[in-house]
Amino acid sequence: MSTLVFTALKVYKHEEYGRPSTELEAIMTEGKGNIASETPDRNASLTFRVKPEPDTRLDFTTGESIRDLEGFITVKPGDSDRPIASADKAKNQIGLIQYFGGHTDDTISVKARYSVTVLVPPSQFNELALSLDHGRIPPSIWVDFAWLELPTEFSYKWDNKTVEYLPVVSIRFELPLAVFEPMNSEDEDVAGAMPATRNDLAKMTEALSVVVRSVEAINAKLGWILGISVLLLFIALTRKYW
Repeated sequence: MSTLVFTALKVYKHEEYGRPSTELEAIMTEGKGNIASETPDRNASLTFRVKPEPDTRLDFTTGESIRDLEGFITVKPGDSDRPIASADKAKNQIGLIQYFGGHTDDTISVKARYSVTVLVPPSQFNELALSLDHGRIPPSIWVDFAWLELPTEFSYKWDNKTVEYLPVVSIRFELPLAVFEPMNSEDEDVAGAMPATRNDLAKMTEALSVVVRSVEAINAKLGWILGISVLLLFIALTRKYW
């Protein structure tokens, strides 16, 4: 088993109503690279546009590196808590990775790419979809493949000239529980322009009460000072003329 790690760049959510999807599913037969004609009934999927992380290296016999190709990972809900995509249910295969060669002619140019399609338990699919709805994208996705060669300790090799598909054994997502980012000047401007909350109004009322009490105390002291000054002035005038 070989593990490759990917970083999600964008996420696409697909839902269909009325008719089940008829696109080819990840149903592996016993032979390498063969796909059975069976099509499970799936009506939702999540597709991640991904790139390999810096330490992930995979070379193709067609001459490309996985770092040079556009990549996608599509996740679909299975029918059970332990979905098996292979025709042989004894095998722990939940999907496959497929290589698509590039094509260029006078009217169109398509780059080579790879696509991973997997089935996950419905509960995991729902949790992943809910996390994405709240803007939490997995920073890392680990995918375990079978039949990859390891000619060197630094890079895997896929003989995609001979084997067009490879089975996926497992997939893992790193989901952030919360994201904390420091506020910049623009965020502070936006926060300052937002309407005041009840808590803000309560704090403002308390602050105004403190100011009013301080002003009243100052006015009381000034009144005493003014009264004493008038009394002293009266006494001084009385002594002068009497």
